[in-house]
Formats: sequence, C-alpha cells, structure tokens
Amino acid sequence: MSLMSTPKPDKPKSDDRVEYYKDLARKYRDAGLKKILAAPIKNGWNPTFRQRIPSKRELKRELAESLSTINEFCMEETGVSLVKEPELPNLDI
Repeated sequence: MSLMSTPKPDKPKSDDRVEYYKDLARKYRDAGLKKILAAPIKNGWNPTFRQRIPSKRELKRELAESLSTINEFCMEETGVSLVKEPELPNLDI
C-alpha cells in the first residue's frame, strides 16, 4: 500500500473553528458576567461552608484571562484573532 492511496482525515475548515472559538468565548463571557454581577465588591467569607467569596475584581481578572486563553488558542489554530485591534492613526512626521 502506498502513501498516496491512504485516505486523509477530513480537517475542519478554519471558519468552523473560528466560529467554535467565538461561541466558546461568548459562553464564558455570559457565564462570567452573571458571576461578576452577583459578586460583592470586596472579598468575603462564607462561615457556613468555610469558603472565600471572590470579589468583582477577581472575577473580572479570571474572565479576562480565560478569554485571552481562548483567543490565543484560536490564533494558534486558525491565525484569526477574536479581539479587534485598535486602529492607530497614520502620523506624517
């Protein structure tokens, strides 16, 4: 059997993978937003369950890190960034 006759597995299209990462980022963003809105401004403590309650700031940081990781994986696999880069004005010097 030669190498030419072996069937190649179907690779998903990069557009499909970009949509996958966009959907994943939306799910994380929506779930994170709900947690952030329900969180206290300062760290707290639940004496009943003996657990620390994270603040809004900590939850925002965790969400930003998760979204950044999703974007890195999308860039690595598809070459497309999910984050819009700010446009820099052209300066004539």
